[in-house]
Amino acid sequence: MPLRLLFAASVVSLAGCLPEPTRPGSRFDSGPPISFDVVQVEVAPVDRPPVDRPVILDAGFDATEVATDRPLAPGDGPDPARRYPPGPYGTLMGAVVQPFELADCAGATYRFNGPDWVPARATVMVLTAGYCADCVQLARSIQNEIAIPYRPLGVRVVGVLVDGASPGDPPTPAFCQQWIFQGGISHPMALDLGAALRDFTAGFPLPQWVLTDEDGRIRWRAQGSAATVATLRAQLDALLRSP
Repeated sequence: MPLRLLFAASVVSLAGCLPEPTRPGSRFDSGPPISFDVVQVEVAPVDRPPVDRPVILDAGFDATEVATDRPLAPGDGPDPARRYPPGPYGTLMGAVVQPFELADCAGATYRFNGPDWVPARATVMVLTAGYCADCVQLARSIQNEIAIPYRPLGVRVVGVLVDGASPGDPPTPAFCQQWIFQGGISHPMALDLGAALRDFTAGFPLPQWVLTDEDGRIRWRAQGSAATVATLRAQLDALLRSP
């Protein structure tokens, strides 16, 4: 055999004896497959008892405006299933206010014993007249010093226009909307078109403020003025602290 052929045969024989070279491992072809699905974990719902207090009735309320010097009264407030007390009704101290239904400024019907009465611990009823020049400023005082800071404590404010631009002139929804704008009012405003609340204004100049407890019983009433705002606040504080 020629020497060249012998050398080639030796190389082939030697190559057949060498181990097969290994391939470098790849980080993508080993291990279990990766799943990008989000694992759904079922969590049992938490049973939380309903809370009656405090109640914020206006979604636009700014929590930074809460008066921190007026603590909540003890207890959890009125029973949500309670009913408005029956008559006899009256307008003097100690009497229960007869629940009324009046048209509001938006053309709907406002009920004194409606849904907002259920969580209320007290009600401030503001009887006012559109022709009263000072009444707009007093309405603004009620808004800023009563309606806003006491709302988280379960106090509601209800305004009633008993007259329009002049004495005996029935208030219209358009006039009421103007009144709301001038006073910056966010609480409900109703129109006493049929003189349903005239008994409250007999012998008392307007505006008149009536404070009732959670049962609609009159605890305080007076002519509204800049001086009686502080008195109203004191009456509210005492009422909220009572058991």
